Amino acid sequence: MQTDCMGTPENVATDMMHTLKTKRKLLKIFLVTILVLGAAQVAFRCQKTPNQDWEEETASRLDVLWKRLPFDNTGNQSLVINASTNSQQPTRRPKMKLRLLPKNTANRTGAFCLDGSVPGYYFEPGVGDAVRSWVIYLPGGEACFTLDNCRKRAVQTKGLGAGTTRKMANTTNGHGLRSTNKTINPDFWDWNMVEVVYCDGFFFSGDRADVVVHDGRELYFRGKRILQAVVDDLLSRGLAQATDVIFHGFSAGAAAVLRHASWVRHKLPETVNFKIFVASAALPMLPNVRTGTYFKETTLVPAIRMHHAARSAPEACLREADPSGLTMKCHEPFNLLRYQEADLFVAGYVYDAWLLDNILEARCTPKTCKGASEQVGLKNVSLEISETLPSLLKPQDGLYMVNCKKHFIITDHNTWSAGVLLGGMTAAKAFTDWFHGRGNNHKHMDCVTFQCYPNPTCRKAKL
Repeated sequence: MQTDCMGTPENVATDMMHTLKTKRKLLKIFLVTILVLGAAQVAFRCQKTPNQDWEEETASRLDVLWKRLPFDNTGNQSLVINASTNSQQPTRRPKMKLRLLPKNTANRTGAFCLDGSVPGYYFEPGVGDAVRSWVIYLPGGEACFTLDNCRKRAVQTKGLGAGTTRKMANTTNGHGLRSTNKTINPDFWDWNMVEVVYCDGFFFSGDRADVVVHDGRELYFRGKRILQAVVDDLLSRGLAQATDVIFHGFSAGAAAVLRHASWVRHKLPETVNFKIFVASAALPMLPNVRTGTYFKETTLVPAIRMHHAARSAPEACLREADPSGLTMKCHEPFNLLRYQEADLFVAGYVYDAWLLDNILEARCTPKTCKGASEQVGLKNVSLEISETLPSLLKPQDGLYMVNCKKHFIITDHNTWSAGVLLGGMTAAKAFTDWFHGRGNNHKHMDCVTFQCYPNPTCRKAKL
């Protein structure tokens, strides 16, 4: 006997098939929607597009669409794994992705690379407990000190210090402190990683309003505006809520960090733990061993004037300078160490290769220098590094100086966390111990005499 709540077997089968088809359709819609949302969000967050403003508008529309999906998306923790509590957290994160600033931002701020292209930066967001911790890195790449050199640099698309972003790679690997590999960089691998593209040619310091035309090419000297525009963009993307920031630079980038660290610090929350790490920037401006002239007088001062970079220096130094800001103590990287308000860590080599080859023009080592002027020049370098450099630092600052003739100390694994050692300690351990306040001695100075040259572990650094 049939009841009213039951239909014929044929009707029941038909209803079940209809329900199953409906659920399958809903499941397909759900899966397609998830894929579209994921692809779109990856596109607008991670990749270079012609119009970044369109990306931000698309992002807000995607958020609205997400809220209208036919399932609970506000509290369903089964769909999202919390990185801070996931015991199976990966030990390596993706490469940093390129973000170019929107053209309207460049127009509004006047922030342009040497060739007039828009500036940008590489970025990989932090994960887990490190979502409010940041490493902001300014890379090396020398500088262009003359119009001819800047013109060549404006069309350079590869290598350190390219003057354009027109052919930049969409991703880049971080090395040393910027590595997102937990094995190489266990203390900071999960932080927000930023590498600002160095495309201005002069330590992120030029501030020239007019466009210079040289040999038929327009040149923009706007490095200071680039850094300001990038920092403002990062502030809108989470930097304003930072709890920890390491402002880090290598070579030319380290010189830029010393110029701008005070300004960057004052853009951040008062409570932020802000520290500075500069590598291969402790370069005393000693005389040329061949001519007796000074690099700062023959090369640096004319370039500062050309780029309109006189005011790109710590305010504490500029207050002591002449009104033009061209007092050289505000522009020599070695001397800028004394004007850093934040805690500072300095790493490098006693006989920095760039210093010897370009400032002193002593293209030899303590073992190979034969001329009397060359030997005097190198002895003066060792005295400046061993005696003057420590006197420029605050008691809480850190130091790691190795007796080698090299330049790259933080850009690769074999000079950061393996290979080069000072007292059995790598640069990575020296920095992380200093950063976390582990131990009592954070100033590590190698023996600097000719007899000690070279530190035996320098040969292990394949540079």
